[in-house]
Amino acid sequence: MAAVIVDESKLSYLESSHALIIRDVIPIEKLDEFEEFHASDLYWGKKVFRDVPPERREYAIRELLVALSLAESSILFGAVNKTTPGFAMPEQPSPLDAAFMVCLEGVERLMRERAEGQICMVIADETGSKADKAALRKSFRRFRPHYKLPGDAARRDHFHDEVLFSNSADSTGIQLADTCALLINHHLKDDRHSESLFEEIRERIVYSRVIGSRRLEEP
Repeated sequence: MAAVIVDESKLSYLESSHALIIRDVIPIEKLDEFEEFHASDLYWGKKVFRDVPPERREYAIRELLVALSLAESSILFGAVNKTTPGFAMPEQPSPLDAAFMVCLEGVERLMRERAEGQICMVIADETGSKADKAALRKSFRRFRPHYKLPGDAARRDHFHDEVLFSNSADSTGIQLADTCALLINHHLKDDRHSESLFEEIRERIVYSRVIGSRRLEEP
């Protein structure tokens, strides 16, 4: 799971960048079909991208990552390596839940270091699984309780009081996080075909943890 921290003052720039990339990459006759930059569809040339040449699809991904960098956005990720010999993931938390908690921990740490006194809003991709959605909500509430006593050392004061779920087609930030997650997943699996794209975001990764492995631990 990947998370992208976007300053609200940069959202307009990122949306404008998306619009320019859409104009450059999507054939005019396919614009009515375009809904979003879904990372796997863009990378593999599926659905609306099926007739877009590979070099143009790579150009689009690279431009998305350049915009992310110019917006000075930070990337965090959590992952679970279930293939490590001798590693057994407990039933609770689930891999999804564990990766989500890593991202929350990273955001809290980054906010304390760089934006003390400010708060952020967590916007997650709308999931078709009610169970997954409920689990993520429960994890968020455990991480950021409604009621916190003054001076509590475990206080997490840098989050709004609820995690919001949004359709990725309506969120530039979710589409960027989806793109980063795809490239990070390829990197962790030693898929070198997209390694040059991963290198575009490596320096933007400010916090990471792979549960069940020591690889690519937080910087």
